Amino acid sequence: MYSMDDLLDLVSNERAEELRLHAGTPPVIVLRGEHHTIEGPEITAENAEQLLWSVAGTRQMREFRERGAAEFVYTFRGSSRFLICAKMEGENVKFDVKPQVA
Repeated sequence: MYSMDDLLDLVSNERAEELRLHAGTPPVIVLRGEHHTIEGPEITAENAEQLLWSVAGTRQMREFRERGAAEFVYTFRGSSRFLICAKMEGENVKFDVKPQVA
């Protein structure tokens, strides 16, 4: 299974513009405008929710549950900031992660 630490490390190391995490597909990173599927299994609905929980606080998850969507900034390892845009798509969690330039 995937972990957010590993995925965010990949985004940072590759200087990706975006990470897309959608249940039913493997993760996708966007590099210089091109979409690249990460080699590996599809993200399950359960894994997508676990990945979101690993970066969202209680307030963000409450908003997500109540509204079916949430947008917030996550600080990774004390310095890298990422904009998380999450929403429900049918019964599944879908979210995109974009690095924020300081």
